[in-house]
Amino acid sequence: MDNAETELFWTDWRRFHPHQWPVGWALRQSKSLPWLRLHALPESKRYSQNAAEQAIILDRAYELAGQVIGDGEHCWQVAATYGDWAPSSGNVMQLDDDVDEVARGLHFDAMARQWQRGGYDTILTEIADDVAGHILWFNSSNGAIFAPYDGGFDLFPSSQQDVENYRMLYSEWLSKRPDGL
Repeated sequence: MDNAETELFWTDWRRFHPHQWPVGWALRQSKSLPWLRLHALPESKRYSQNAAEQAIILDRAYELAGQVIGDGEHCWQVAATYGDWAPSSGNVMQLDDDVDEVARGLHFDAMARQWQRGGYDTILTEIADDVAGHILWFNSSNGAIFAPYDGGFDLFPSSQQDVENYRMLYSEWLSKRPDGL
């Protein structure tokens, strides 16, 4: 990603999330964004054990990302990693030293994308298997975020009403825990 693309990403990000870092767990901890967690497998099972379960994870991922990001919509794919790392785009955005201690050392690699069902099988499988780092997709037109993790999906839609709609639509995929995790 060249410097102009880097600046465009940060401009898009700060327009919607000026006081947040683009990493799923930090966004969830902020408690200031509309948020919903849905599980990747039935009965809150964390990891797949066969091809059928892997297919369920991908189906759910594409269903949810299609709702939150929008099929065919422009978005940013953002990878956050700690320490030494060579990003695929060749350009890393590093946090300033004045960020909180937990976020210190994070590097971000953002790439412009167009969300397409079926276009992210490898990376979604790596996230589900806890092989990939922290990766999310951010819709640059409405600020919505799809943040998969090993075990499920954190959704940060553009409104609390969307959260309530998804809660009803995907009630079988919700956590049974009171805190929603």
